[in-house]
Amino acid sequence: MKRLIHLILLFVIITLTACKDDKEQYDYGNFRMDLATVLSPEEGVRFLRDDGLILLPETTVDNKYLTTGARLLLRYIPQEKISETEIPIEIQSITLIPEGDIIIAPNESSIAQLGNDPLYITSIWPGGGYINLRYKIEQNNGMHQLSLCYIQENQISPDTLYLDLRHKAQYDNAGYLSKSYASFSLKKVLDKVQSVKVIKINANVENLKQQYFIFNTQAL
Repeated sequence: MKRLIHLILLFVIITLTACKDDKEQYDYGNFRMDLATVLSPEEGVRFLRDDGLILLPETTVDNKYLTTGARLLLRYIPQEKISETEIPIEIQSITLIPEGDIIIAPNESSIAQLGNDPLYITSIWPGGGYINLRYKIEQNNGMHQLSLCYIQENQISPDTLYLDLRHKAQYDNAGYLSKSYASFSLKKVLDKVQSVKVIKINANVENLKQQYFIFNTQAL
């Protein structure tokens, strides 16, 4: 239980807030927008795209907040490849993405404090060793919390990994729909991922008819 409390506190620290996602018009030619992971900044800032390609900024990047392993939304213009695995890029903007580990819990009652408030899911997908999420929440002034949980009593099939996405509005009154992204690392359940064929994520979704999102583990 102490370990679970520690994990919950970690998620409180990285409580998810909405990031600006205005409708912008770009005229940069071969423009891309991807999720990526920061590689060791001590060797010069580099980013690992979820498909395995290493992105090398052509200009100096302030690495104050770009710690190793940080997740971010990168808007950039790719240049000519210098190898099969590396490509220089011209960065347009960087947005840090809230990320965390999966919470491992024995049963439903042990994560009751994480809530199960509805949320709007725009897209959810596996990539880069993460479960990635683009979502909307009804937000006023409060901080919201998202958690992805592995509940041991819910693991009912040897071929499927069952995960629960939980949203806690923290008693925030409904206000406006704000948009944001999140990434949850699969490292804590990687051994389980390697032994199953499917990941099935349960969520309290307000804008879609479906309650479950199913992914083939080969997509990872």
